[in-house]
Amino acid sequence: MGVNKSGDDWKRGRNGREMKYEVKRREVIFRHPFLRIEKVGLEIDRFRGEGQLAIDRYSLVRPDVVGVVVYVRERASLVLVEQFRYATVSTGSGWMVEIVAGVIEDGATPEETARREVLEEVGYRVENLRKVAEFYTAPGFSDQYTYLYVAEVNVFDKVERGGGLAVEGEDIRVHELEVAEVRAWLRAGKIRDAMTLAALQHFLLVEHGEH
Repeated sequence: MGVNKSGDDWKRGRNGREMKYEVKRREVIFRHPFLRIEKVGLEIDRFRGEGQLAIDRYSLVRPDVVGVVVYVRERASLVLVEQFRYATVSTGSGWMVEIVAGVIEDGATPEETARREVLEEVGYRVENLRKVAEFYTAPGFSDQYTYLYVAEVNVFDKVERGGGLAVEGEDIRVHELEVAEVRAWLRAGKIRDAMTLAALQHFLLVEHGEH
């Protein structure tokens, strides 16, 4: 879905030669319906061309995701969501402000997922959707890939209440903020989610013309 994750990617070394790697062994050490952890033994080329480096690495294998910046044209406002994230409680309250996001389920495209998540989380029907970036979420330890979108909506596209799906254990507060408020939240450090930081900064610098 837009990126080669089969292991055939390569990079040029300092001398211009093709950089390669070889998987020597792979072991699944934990498995769950939503993720698995693999231990992988590899041999990788060195940039300086001094033979290969033998390494072990752990990889968190997770489904790909989408993130969506929702912009309401008539109000020049952005729609964000707030929900509980247990993994953050060691350094905060646990409640995080984020852009709309969700997992790409089997058989669904990133675009379909983006439209579904916007409707479920904030209640807007999306007609104008464009992809602005693709990136690895945390390449140091996970293969998860993110597709980032901007959805431009109007007030008449608000067709549902939003707030997430109770059957999926979601309890979401919807925030609609003027662009100036979003800038203030960014400057004050209220946004602590990496994907949301990247998405909002992209929107303000590129989409909304802040310089």
